[in-house]
Amino acid sequence: MKKHFKTYAKLLENHPIIRILDSMSKLGIIFAVIFWILEIDDRKKERDNLQKQSIYRAWEVITISELMPSSQARKYALEDLVNSEQLLDGIDLRVANLEGAKLANASFKGSILSFISFSGADLQCANFNFCFLDEVDFGDAKLENATFKGAVIKGSNFSSVQNRNTLDFSGAILFNNTGLKVNNKLVHGPILSQIQNLWEKPSDYLNDEELKEIIAELKSTLH
Repeated sequence: MKKHFKTYAKLLENHPIIRILDSMSKLGIIFAVIFWILEIDDRKKERDNLQKQSIYRAWEVITISELMPSSQARKYALEDLVNSEQLLDGIDLRVANLEGAKLANASFKGSILSFISFSGADLQCANFNFCFLDEVDFGDAKLENATFKGAVIKGSNFSSVQNRNTLDFSGAILFNNTGLKVNNKLVHGPILSQIQNLWEKPSDYLNDEELKEIIAELKSTLH
């Protein structure tokens, strides 16, 4: 019986129709591979477009949710932008609950951050250079290797921040902060000029009366 089955199998294997079907299946695989290669650019464009749409939506959420300080929408939108390797430089962010936000390696360079809670947030290697930080709560945040070069920091909380010795405050101006060894510190010369020049660029910054006062204070310190 087995012998007969083997004979039938051999006959079927050598049958012209079977050979044609086998060749067609192999051709189908080849064509599928060719089409997959040809569509690589289209798929990449589609992914890029989806990423752009996601970035636009994230910025829209940040803008719209300004009227809802307790909303978590801004936190998730900022996390999406950081995950997409977008810079947050120059952002004007006020009265926001960003507790526990995952923002490692985020760049806030030259931003205004006022009445923000970063409590318990992951801000490792974040860039706060030349920021204006007013009443910002960094309590229990992961801030290892974060930089605050040339920043103006007032009334902010750094209590319970671990590895504070890894933070870079070179050239920073400090007013009445908690959790730092140096409570008040002014700098002189080129750093003050850099801060002044950065904030005097056309932007929304000068619409804030408090910032005008700080710039005036910086100018008086320079003279």
